[in-house]
Amino acid sequence: MGSLQPVITPLKILRSDEHWNTVLKETSDIAAVVGVNLEDEVEKTEATQRRRKVSKKIDENPDTEAELTLMEKIRVKHYLPAIDKISTKLNDRFGTRRFQVFVAAAHSKFDS
Repeated sequence: MGSLQPVITPLKILRSDEHWNTVLKETSDIAAVVGVNLEDEVEKTEATQRRRKVSKKIDENPDTEAELTLMEKIRVKHYLPAIDKISTKLNDRFGTRRFQVFVAAAHSKFDS
């Protein structure tokens, strides 16, 4: 993955909590420009969601997991998988072996 490092490193930064907080701040700022109070909208949405009673026993059952806020759900279900998918697809498409073959082919073309 050495050839992709300049691309992969920024993708790893996008997964950080600090960057997520920046995304939320910028999203809130953009919403404010168009007259939407993002925090109020999130509270309204969370208030209308069905609440489940959390089990008191600890187990592997996903139905007894701790409740996530709406923004945490968006991060876990949409934001992080999108970044992971981009990273995986870049690696699949331009991974080290393919990149090395591409470089070798380019060198042989220019050497002849």
